[in-house]
Amino acid sequence: MKKKICFIFSLFLISVLSIVSVHAGDFDLNNMDINAELSQSGSIHIKEKWEVEIYEGTELYKVFDNMGESQISNFKVSDELGNIYTNIGKWDIDASFDEKVYKCGIVQDGDRYELCFGISDYGKRTYTFEYDISNFVQQYTDVQGFNYAFFSEMDVEVQNVRVELDAPVDLNANNSKVWGFGYNGTVRFVNGNVVMQTSEPVEYEGKLQLLMKFEQNFFTDASNNNQSFNAIVEDAMEGSEYSYEEYLNGKAFKYKDNSWI
Repeated sequence: MKKKICFIFSLFLISVLSIVSVHAGDFDLNNMDINAELSQSGSIHIKEKWEVEIYEGTELYKVFDNMGESQISNFKVSDELGNIYTNIGKWDIDASFDEKVYKCGIVQDGDRYELCFGISDYGKRTYTFEYDISNFVQQYTDVQGFNYAFFSEMDVEVQNVRVELDAPVDLNANNSKVWGFGYNGTVRFVNGNVVMQTSEPVEYEGKLQLLMKFEQNFFTDASNNNQSFNAIVEDAMEGSEYSYEEYLNGKAFKYKDNSWI
């Protein structure tokens, strides 16, 4: 039986479904380092570095669900040995281990994407992969922003995660607001970027979700969304430690140590 690594993503986080079970005994995910760069048009380029230890299986893959009008393109993969993986386009999940070596590809079903690549070798591995997502920044009825899970609904524990988000302008507490959900750690502005950092492992079925509001319309081609940002905030804050009522009263924003809390 083939085994894979699966992460579930959702651009518009209303609900996130766990689609595939992962056998945690087959691999360890020790570190995840994500660099994300927003473009002036409102698309995003994401580059991820995974440090893993793999014991069996044929491929790793990452699932993006509920992507709506957003599309994923320019998928590239490399590893710590300097191998550049060949993008074969449409991926065959039933191909053999040898057929997947140093190859990558995409499985798409409507607004669901799977970015796949061959394990190629077992043991301690470091994979770097990157891709673009169109229509990432949303134009809500009142402001621009987005609500995105860099991962969620996992069946494997991630020991350490760091996300750094860059934009065409320096991001700070005066022109943006940020909230982090689903993990223990921080979300803060650092040198014009947004940095999310875990303080302890993200447990099974955890997530790393970033909700962001821009006080100005920085992006020229943000994707039209007929919801208000308040509706997005209310949905995101349900069941969290944040209070939607305090947000409405302007009390949810407490600035301390370079971070909104």
